[in-house]
Amino acid sequence: MKELDYHLFEEYVSKQLDENASIAFEKRLLEDSAFKKNFKLYKDTTKFLENKFANQAERESFKENLKKSSQNNRVGLENRKQKTTLFQPWKIAVAASILVIFGVFFSQWFSAPVYADYANYPKISLTVRGSQNEILTNAEQAFNHAKFAEANTYFDTLLAADSNNQELLLYKAIALVEINKMEAADVLFEEVAASESVFANQAIWFGALSKLKQKDTDASIVLLKRISEGDEHYKQAQKLLRKLR
Repeated sequence: MKELDYHLFEEYVSKQLDENASIAFEKRLLEDSAFKKNFKLYKDTTKFLENKFANQAERESFKENLKKSSQNNRVGLENRKQKTTLFQPWKIAVAASILVIFGVFFSQWFSAPVYADYANYPKISLTVRGSQNEILTNAEQAFNHAKFAEANTYFDTLLAADSNNQELLLYKAIALVEINKMEAADVLFEEVAASESVFANQAIWFGALSKLKQKDTDASIVLLKRISEGDEHYKQAQKLLRKLR
Protein backbone atom coordinates (compact mmCIF):
# COMPACT_ATOMS: atom_id res chain seq x y z
CA MET A 1 0.00 0.00 0.00
CA LYS A 2 1.32 3.44 -0.91
CA GLU A 3 1.41 6.10 1.78
CA LEU A 4 -0.50 8.31 -0.66
CA ASP A 5 -3.37 5.82 -0.62
CA TYR A 6 -3.33 5.83 3.17
CA HIS A 7 -3.87 9.58 3.27
CA LEU A 8 -6.63 9.28 0.66
CA PHE A 9 -8.37 6.64 2.80
CA GLU A 10 -8.00 8.88 5.85
CA GLU A 11 -9.54 11.86 4.05
CA TYR A 12 -12.44 9.77 2.73
CA VAL A 13 -13.31 8.26 6.11
CA SER A 14 -13.08 11.62 7.88
CA LYS A 15 -15.21 13.22 5.10
CA GLN A 16 -12.55 15.70 4.06
CA LEU A 17 -12.95 14.96 0.33
CA ASP A 18 -15.25 17.19 -1.67
CA GLU A 19 -18.23 15.71 -3.52
CA ASN A 20 -16.39 15.06 -6.80
CA ALA A 21 -13.41 13.47 -5.06
CA SER A 22 -15.73 11.24 -2.99
CA ILE A 23 -17.55 10.07 -6.11
CA ALA A 24 -14.22 9.30 -7.82
CA PHE A 25 -13.05 7.41 -4.72
CA GLU A 26 -16.20 5.26 -4.59
CA LYS A 27 -15.99 4.60 -8.33
CA ARG A 28 -12.40 3.41 -7.89
CA LEU A 29 -13.52 1.08 -5.09
CA LEU A 30 -15.92 -0.57 -7.52
CA GLU A 31 -13.43 -0.86 -10.38
CA ASP A 32 -10.07 -1.48 -8.67
CA SER A 33 -10.03 -4.69 -6.63
CA ALA A 34 -6.54 -4.06 -5.21
CA PHE A 35 -7.57 -0.58 -4.09
CA LYS A 36 -10.67 -2.04 -2.46
CA LYS A 37 -8.63 -4.69 -0.59
CA ASN A 38 -6.19 -2.06 0.65
CA PHE A 39 -9.08 0.11 1.85
CA LYS A 40 -10.49 -2.82 3.82
CA LEU A 41 -7.04 -3.49 5.29
CA TYR A 42 -6.78 0.18 6.26
CA LYS A 43 -10.16 0.15 8.00
CA ASP A 44 -9.52 -3.11 9.84
CA THR A 45 -6.03 -2.11 10.97
CA THR A 46 -6.83 1.44 12.06
CA LYS A 47 -9.92 0.26 13.94
CA PHE A 48 -7.80 -2.28 15.82
CA LEU A 49 -5.11 0.28 16.61
CA GLU A 50 -7.57 2.91 17.81
CA ASN A 51 -9.29 0.42 20.07
CA LYS A 52 -6.00 -0.99 21.30
CA PHE A 53 -4.43 2.36 22.14
CA ALA A 54 -7.45 4.41 23.10
CA ASN A 55 -5.72 6.78 25.47
CA GLN A 56 -2.42 8.56 25.88
CA ALA A 57 -1.19 6.35 28.74
CA GLU A 58 -1.64 3.20 26.68
CA ARG A 59 0.08 4.76 23.69
CA GLU A 60 3.06 5.87 25.76
CA SER A 61 3.30 2.44 27.37
CA PHE A 62 3.20 0.75 23.98
CA LYS A 63 5.78 3.17 22.61
CA GLU A 64 8.15 2.36 25.46
CA ASN A 65 7.64 -1.40 25.07
CA LEU A 66 8.19 -1.09 21.34
CA LYS A 67 11.49 0.69 21.96
CA LYS A 68 12.67 -1.99 24.41
CA SER A 69 11.58 -4.77 22.07
CA SER A 70 13.46 -3.15 19.20
CA GLN A 71 16.65 -2.93 21.27
CA ASN A 72 16.37 -6.56 22.38
CA ASN A 73 15.76 -7.76 18.85
CA ARG A 74 18.78 -5.84 17.57
CA VAL A 75 21.03 -7.44 20.17
CA GLY A 76 19.59 -10.86 19.39
CA LEU A 77 20.16 -10.42 15.69
CA GLU A 78 23.78 -9.46 16.21
CA ASN A 79 24.41 -12.73 18.06
CA ARG A 80 22.45 -14.90 15.70
CA LYS A 81 23.51 -16.35 12.38
CA GLN A 82 21.61 -14.95 9.48
CA LYS A 83 18.94 -17.28 8.23
CA THR A 84 17.31 -17.03 4.83
CA THR A 85 13.55 -17.57 4.79
CA LEU A 86 11.46 -17.99 1.69
CA PHE A 87 8.82 -15.28 1.66
CA GLN A 88 6.07 -15.44 -0.90
CA PRO A 89 5.48 -12.20 -2.88
CA TRP A 90 1.91 -11.77 -1.65
CA LYS A 91 3.13 -11.91 1.94
CA ILE A 92 5.67 -9.20 1.20
CA ALA A 93 2.91 -7.01 -0.22
CA VAL A 94 0.68 -7.53 2.81
CA ALA A 95 3.57 -6.90 5.20
CA ALA A 96 4.49 -3.71 3.34
CA SER A 97 0.89 -2.51 3.49
CA ILE A 98 0.67 -3.10 7.22
CA LEU A 99 4.00 -1.35 7.79
CA VAL A 100 2.76 1.72 5.92
CA ILE A 101 -0.40 1.84 8.05
CA PHE A 102 1.49 1.27 11.29
CA GLY A 103 4.17 3.78 10.34
CA VAL A 104 1.80 6.60 9.45
CA PHE A 105 -0.59 5.73 12.29
CA PHE A 106 2.09 5.83 14.96
CA SER A 107 3.70 8.95 13.55
CA GLN A 108 0.34 10.65 13.90
CA TRP A 109 -0.60 9.25 17.31
CA PHE A 110 2.79 9.51 19.01
CA SER A 111 3.61 13.03 17.81
CA ALA A 112 1.95 16.09 19.25
CA PRO A 113 -0.70 17.49 16.92
CA VAL A 114 0.13 20.79 15.26
CA TYR A 115 -1.95 23.41 13.48
CA ALA A 116 -0.49 22.63 10.05
CA ASP A 117 -1.83 19.06 10.25
CA TYR A 118 -5.42 20.33 10.19
CA ALA A 119 -5.38 23.70 8.42
CA ASN A 120 -6.90 22.45 5.19
CA TYR A 121 -9.24 25.21 4.11
CA PRO A 122 -11.89 24.66 1.46
CA LYS A 123 -11.79 26.77 -1.66
CA ILE A 124 -14.18 29.67 -1.19
CA SER A 125 -16.59 30.94 -3.79
CA LEU A 126 -17.91 34.45 -3.22
CA THR A 127 -19.04 35.31 -6.73
CA VAL A 128 -21.60 32.51 -7.15
CA ARG A 129 -24.16 34.57 -5.26
CA GLY A 130 -24.90 36.47 -8.45
CA SER A 131 -22.57 39.41 -7.96
CA GLN A 132 -19.49 39.81 -10.11
CA ASN A 133 -18.11 42.59 -7.93
CA GLU A 134 -14.39 42.96 -8.62
CA ILE A 135 -13.48 43.11 -4.92
CA LEU A 136 -15.37 39.87 -4.25
CA THR A 137 -13.48 38.21 -7.09
CA ASN A 138 -10.14 39.52 -5.84
CA ALA A 139 -10.87 38.41 -2.26
CA GLU A 140 -11.83 34.93 -3.45
CA GLN A 141 -8.74 34.53 -5.62
CA ALA A 142 -6.37 35.87 -2.96
CA PHE A 143 -7.76 33.52 -0.30
CA ASN A 144 -7.75 30.48 -2.59
CA HIS A 145 -4.12 31.15 -3.52
CA ALA A 146 -3.12 31.48 0.14
CA LYS A 147 -2.39 35.22 -0.19
CA PHE A 148 -3.98 35.82 3.17
CA ALA A 149 -2.67 39.32 3.90
CA GLU A 150 -4.04 40.46 0.55
CA ALA A 151 -7.31 38.64 1.14
CA ASN A 152 -7.65 40.28 4.56
CA THR A 153 -7.47 43.74 2.95
CA TYR A 154 -10.26 42.84 0.53
CA PHE A 155 -12.38 41.40 3.35
CA ASP A 156 -12.02 44.68 5.26
CA THR A 157 -13.35 46.60 2.26
CA LEU A 158 -16.27 44.21 1.81
CA LEU A 159 -17.15 44.20 5.51
CA ALA A 160 -17.16 48.00 5.60
CA ALA A 161 -20.27 47.77 3.44
CA ASP A 162 -21.70 44.56 4.96
CA SER A 163 -20.41 44.30 8.53
CA ASN A 164 -22.76 41.48 9.58
CA ASN A 165 -21.86 39.10 6.75
CA GLN A 166 -20.99 35.94 8.70
CA GLU A 167 -19.35 34.23 5.74
CA LEU A 168 -16.95 37.11 5.21
CA LEU A 169 -16.26 37.34 8.95
CA LEU A 170 -15.34 33.64 9.02
CA TYR A 171 -12.96 33.89 6.08
CA LYS A 172 -11.42 37.06 7.49
CA ALA A 173 -10.81 35.24 10.79
CA ILE A 174 -9.06 32.39 8.97
CA ALA A 175 -6.92 34.88 7.04
CA LEU A 176 -5.99 36.57 10.31
CA VAL A 177 -4.85 33.25 11.80
CA GLU A 178 -2.66 32.67 8.77
CA ILE A 179 -0.95 36.05 9.20
CA ASN A 180 -0.65 35.47 12.96
CA LYS A 181 -3.11 38.10 14.16
CA MET A 182 -4.50 35.63 16.62
CA GLU A 183 -6.43 37.83 19.07
CA ALA A 184 -8.41 39.55 16.32
CA ALA A 185 -9.09 36.18 14.70
CA ASP A 186 -10.40 34.65 17.93
CA VAL A 187 -12.82 37.55 18.44
CA LEU A 188 -14.29 36.98 14.99
CA PHE A 189 -14.50 33.21 15.44
CA GLU A 190 -16.48 33.70 18.64
CA GLU A 191 -18.77 36.21 16.96
CA VAL A 192 -19.60 33.84 14.11
CA ALA A 193 -19.85 30.82 16.44
CA ALA A 194 -22.40 32.67 18.58
CA SER A 195 -24.52 33.54 15.55
CA GLU A 196 -27.33 31.44 14.08
CA SER A 197 -25.70 31.37 10.66
CA VAL A 198 -24.76 28.23 8.75
CA PHE A 199 -21.11 29.17 9.38
CA ALA A 200 -21.32 28.89 13.18
CA ASN A 201 -20.00 25.31 13.40
CA GLN A 202 -17.15 26.04 11.01
CA ALA A 203 -16.18 28.97 13.23
CA ILE A 204 -15.97 26.65 16.25
CA TRP A 205 -13.73 24.18 14.39
CA PHE A 206 -11.39 26.78 12.95
CA GLY A 207 -11.42 28.62 16.27
CA ALA A 208 -10.17 25.42 17.91
CA LEU A 209 -7.39 25.25 15.32
CA SER A 210 -6.49 28.85 16.09
CA LYS A 211 -6.04 27.90 19.75
CA LEU A 212 -3.98 24.89 18.67
CA LYS A 213 -1.67 27.18 16.70
CA GLN A 214 -1.32 29.33 19.83
CA LYS A 215 -0.47 26.16 21.81
CA ASP A 216 -3.46 26.84 24.08
CA THR A 217 -4.45 23.19 24.44
CA ASP A 218 -7.11 23.74 27.10
CA ALA A 219 -8.95 26.35 25.04
CA SER A 220 -8.75 24.15 21.94
CA ILE A 221 -10.26 21.22 23.85
CA VAL A 222 -13.14 23.37 25.11
CA LEU A 223 -14.01 24.41 21.56
CA LEU A 224 -13.64 20.90 20.13
CA LYS A 225 -16.13 19.62 22.70
CA ARG A 226 -18.68 22.08 21.34
CA ILE A 227 -18.69 20.35 17.96
CA SER A 228 -21.77 18.13 17.91
CA GLU A 229 -22.15 14.70 16.37
CA GLY A 230 -23.35 14.98 12.81
CA ASP A 231 -21.28 18.07 12.08
CA GLU A 232 -18.87 17.72 9.15
CA HIS A 233 -15.88 18.27 11.45
CA TYR A 234 -17.06 15.96 14.26
CA LYS A 235 -14.85 12.97 13.43
CA GLN A 236 -11.77 15.14 12.98
CA ALA A 237 -12.57 16.90 16.24
CA GLN A 238 -12.82 13.60 18.10
CA LYS A 239 -9.47 12.41 16.76
CA LEU A 240 -7.83 15.69 17.69
CA LEU A 241 -9.38 15.55 21.16
CA ARG A 242 -7.87 12.10 21.77
CA LYS A 243 -4.44 13.43 20.85
CA LEU A 244 -4.71 16.52 23.02
CA ARG A 245 -5.89 14.77 26.19
